[in-house]
Amino acid sequence: MATVDTSTGYRLLVVDDDTALSAILTWDFQELGYDVTAAQSCRAAEQAMAERRFDVALVDHNLPDGLGLALIQRLRRVQPETVFIMFSADDNPELADQARQLGAERFLLKPVNTAQIDRLFRGSPVTGQAMIHPRFAKNSDRDFGPDRSCHR
Repeated sequence: MATVDTSTGYRLLVVDDDTALSAILTWDFQELGYDVTAAQSCRAAEQAMAERRFDVALVDHNLPDGLGLALIQRLRRVQPETVFIMFSADDNPELADQARQLGAERFLLKPVNTAQIDRLFRGSPVTGQAMIHPRFAKNSDRDFGPDRSCHR
């Protein structure tokens, strides 16, 4: 029996203090083939990045020990090649603009849809073209802002 390798090979850091949501995101992304590490605070995210390299970091804005904006700024200094995606329940265009200025590739509104995020990296099943690829994210000319298509 032939097996299909569904592994993306991407190392993903999920930073969210909502333990239930973090567990769901972790499980969903693992099912899609990501190697996932979860962190529930800025401190835990910084420790995880100090210990290993990540291709992608999905960062909530409101964390118990700080804000995702400041966290992304600090983490970019440690791993500038990582693609950062901020997500929040706060539908605030100014927050989305600030996230972009600090290096986030996308700003998504909660609840996020893991399959939609996965397609940003692996591409559409129809076209095969990825919207973002960790190796080329710096050259992306895609629109930025709240992505309402990433809702469940």
